[in-house]
Amino acid sequence: MNALSAILDVIISLSFVYLLLSLICTASVEYLEILLKKRGRFLRLGLMELLAGDNNDSLAKPLVDAVYNNPLVYGLYQNDAKEGGMFKPSNLPSYIPSNTFVLALLDEIAQKQTGDQPAAPPKTVDDIAHVIANTTLLDDGQKRALASLLAAAKDDYNAAIKQLETWYDTGTQRVSGWYRKHTQQLSLIIAAVLVVCLNVNTLAITQALMVDDTLRNQIVANADAYMVKNPAAPTAGVNEKALQDQIQDTQMALASLKLPIGWQRSEAKAGEKQSGEKDRCVAYVEIFFGWLISAIAISFGAPFWFDVLNKVMQFRSALKPLPKA
Repeated sequence: MNALSAILDVIISLSFVYLLLSLICTASVEYLEILLKKRGRFLRLGLMELLAGDNNDSLAKPLVDAVYNNPLVYGLYQNDAKEGGMFKPSNLPSYIPSNTFVLALLDEIAQKQTGDQPAAPPKTVDDIAHVIANTTLLDDGQKRALASLLAAAKDDYNAAIKQLETWYDTGTQRVSGWYRKHTQQLSLIIAAVLVVCLNVNTLAITQALMVDDTLRNQIVANADAYMVKNPAAPTAGVNEKALQDQIQDTQMALASLKLPIGWQRSEAKAGEKQSGEKDRCVAYVEIFFGWLISAIAISFGAPFWFDVLNKVMQFRSALKPLPKA
């Protein structure tokens, strides 16, 4: 029972450490995204692919530019949309509601109809079908696809708009996939940098936890207090100031654990002291794998480790001591 309890305490301690480091990593990713505005760039790229049809980028770009210039979409920009007549990628809207996009698209297609006067925004299914069939901003493949959607709506204008909204939502689902992959890669990079900068060696931490009952009990107590104070999974701050405060608070919580983390207690120094017992190259390999495990674990994210910590602590609480004979 004591051995099992010790193992559970080590798992809880590691999960808590990973949770705190994951919070720093997640907040750092969110902070960078505020600065880089990658979500808006991915959305614009997704719209280019959605409207390109048979890879006809020459048609898609002017149409996407027109949609982004439409008053319905222009109001979604952050700060000034353009600089020197060019779109500023850092200010692109990160999200365009499906109804807003569809209405803006139809309006721009109607405005750019051939003829002396631009057509009025379509008000019926026949109007929508007419402007789509006569536009030069879509290729034949896209026109046929949209015509099929309109045919399914019959003469119901609201149903037609709904069909086009579904087409937009389906087409931009890949944007979510791109952004998710991007954030995963960025999280792994930041986790690796964090691990090296703080010298977070999972193997060294585990060894310290296994031999130091006081350290292990202290971290378990801190983890228990954290779970009581934070019953729900942690989330990143919503602005730069909140993210900076979150990173600072988490760093302070991590420092209070008194773990073998940081270069003042570095593995390299330990390797020098043990040079007579162990080949230095082996020590460096252990450091590398300790870092690697830490980086991969941290990249899983704070919600994952919060869930793991919660479940392990519940299991530990459910264990009852054996009755005395």
